[in-house]
Amino acid sequence: MGLDETYELHLLIPDPFAQLDAGIPEDLAKELSARFPSGRICLVLEERQGFALANPFRAADPFRIAAAVAVMKTACSWDESDPIVVVVREVTVRVSLAFDETGWRVWQVA
Repeated sequence: MGLDETYELHLLIPDPFAQLDAGIPEDLAKELSARFPSGRICLVLEERQGFALANPFRAADPFRIAAAVAVMKTACSWDESDPIVVVVREVTVRVSLAFDETGWRVWQVA
């Protein structure tokens, strides 16, 4: 399964050493949803090599969320794990990805 379309997603990755109050994600969701009404907003609650735990603020396709998280991890964190496992609202998605002259290609793996 791959994507042939652009998908607007705002990922929030907190400082891993920060202590988050339970209400912060809900407050962020309200504020960002008001500022970006057409955007998909997702808080990455946990992140380590080859893994991320993602909590989208609105219903969204788990594969699309996982694809965006995996691209950010690979491009910005130099995470070269294959596959990258992303848990999206208790749905585990394993994705592989590659970059070519047209951009990122992401596909789901078993």
